[in-house]
Amino acid sequence: MNQSLSQRIRLIRAKLMQVSRSPMKPTPEQMLSANLPLDYRTFLIEIGSGEIGDMKFIIYPTPIKAREVYGSDIPSHLGRILLLGDDFNGMCIGFDPENDWRVVEGDWRIAILPEA
Repeated sequence: MNQSLSQRIRLIRAKLMQVSRSPMKPTPEQMLSANLPLDYRTFLIEIGSGEIGDMKFIIYPTPIKAREVYGSDIPSHLGRILLLGDDFNGMCIGFDPENDWRVVEGDWRIAILPEA
């Protein structure tokens, strides 16, 4: 049975909320060994992850591949994006590791909607 995109997003968000409320975080050693920009790793180590404001934005405890959220239908140039957080309404931020770790943002659900 195929799940709709919104169902998949709800399931992943629920998993993220469980993780972000968990006392377990990546250790500094795990974060420093990751191939991620130093300022991002430092932010997660010193500040952490979770909700910002009153359900305005969430920083994920670890980056998530866009393909894991949006499925295999997402174009390959978007599937490589590592998602860092979202605004609880579809707008995400992430890194493009193949473009000098550039920070990108967008609602990638639009990129995979069927043409009308």
